[in-house]
Amino acid sequence: MKKVPKLLKLKKDAKIVDFGAGNGNALFMLLDRFHCLTTAVDSSEFAVNEIENKAEARKIGHQLNIFHGEAMDFVRGISVPDYDLCICLGASQA
Repeated sequence: MKKVPKLLKLKKDAKIVDFGAGNGNALFMLLDRFHCLTTAVDSSEFAVNEIENKAEARKIGHQLNIFHGEAMDFVRGISVPDYDLCICLGASQA
C-alpha cells in the first residue's frame, strides 16, 4: 500500500471514500500525502471510534468525514462522481 500513493495523481481538493475503513490507516496515509478530503465508511463502532480518536489526535477533523453504517446505506445517499477515488482494502463485507 505504501507504493500506491506515489502512483495516484490526486489534487489537494480530491475527495476519497474508504469503504470498510477499519482503523483508517489507508485513509490517513492518503491524507498525509495529498491533504485531501476523505470519508471513512465502516459498520463497526470500534473502528469508527478508533478513526475519530486518530483524527482528533492529528487535528484533521476538517478533512475527514465518518459514516458509521453499512456501505450500501452510504452509497444510496451519494453520486459516484462526488468522489475522485473509492477504495476498499481487505474489507470483503463492505
